[in-house]
This record gives sequence, structure tokens and C-alpha cells, in this order.
Amino acid sequence: MTGNDAAPEGPRLVAIPTYRDRPARRPQPFDGVDVEGRPIHCSPLSGGACRWLLLVFLSSDCQGCVDLWRGLGDLLLTEDRSISAVIVTHGPRFEACEAVARLAPPDVPVIMSEAAWQVYGVLGAPFYVLIDRNERRVATEGVPVGLGGMAAAIDRARDEATHG
Repeated sequence: MTGNDAAPEGPRLVAIPTYRDRPARRPQPFDGVDVEGRPIHCSPLSGGACRWLLLVFLSSDCQGCVDLWRGLGDLLLTEDRSISAVIVTHGPRFEACEAVARLAPPDVPVIMSEAAWQVYGVLGAPFYVLIDRNERRVATEGVPVGLGGMAAAIDRARDEATHG
């Protein structure tokens, strides 16, 4: 390095927005059907004693969804009781009700709904949306890197909401 050379630039630090810094995205209600074709209305901010609602968008023919179909029920058992989940698939026009019913964990409700995918801007499965009912906002969302990756993202969002 000569006297005329500028010092190389080091890595730049980038501020990552926290839960509180993100613009509030309000959860939206949607309609669908259960795996037997009965109409269901989902209003994420009403009902339920749990603070957190996890919408997990899955498909019956998605390779990246296999671990989530298998492990979601167990994941919820290991969490404290402040979180509940709903699996959201495409509607019966695109998903076979029988296949979805066969894959669904016994204690996790399923809503088959095209409207939900549109309302939450979901482009493909798997995808999750964690709703903080107390704050009335979407806490985090994204494409999970397996069940462990989704659990870690949920834990981070819940920790940010609790501890700032």
C-alpha cells in the first residue's frame, strides 16, 4: 500500500429492523372450507385464548412441506400454551381433501382457502405467518427452513415482542 492508496473499506453494519420497528401489518380474516368441504370463516384476531396464532401454508404435493406436515403437532406440544396453529392449504379446486386430511396432524385445524393465500400474499408453500393477537399485527412471516428454522423464527419474534 502506498501513501496514495485509500484504506480498504471494511464491512458495513446494517441495522436490522426489530419487531417494534416494522410497519404494522394487520391480520386479515378469510373464508375457506374444512377437509370435509364445510364452510369456515377465520378471523385471526377473534376467539382463542392464545396470544399467538401461527398460520402455516402447506401443500399436499410439496417436498419442502413434508417435515412441517409431520412435525407441526409435536412442535406445538413443546411450545408453551400461548400459541395455536392453523394449517392453510389451497382450496379443493387445487388440493384433494382426502390427501390433506391424511397429512394433517390430528390436533391442528386445517382450512382450505384460496382467499388466505391472496390476503397474506403467499406465493408458494411452505410459508408461515405468526400473528400477535395482543398487538393485533403480523409478528413475523417467511419461508421456513424446515421445522427447526420456523421454530427459531417464531421464538425470535416472540422474544422481541416480550422483551423489546
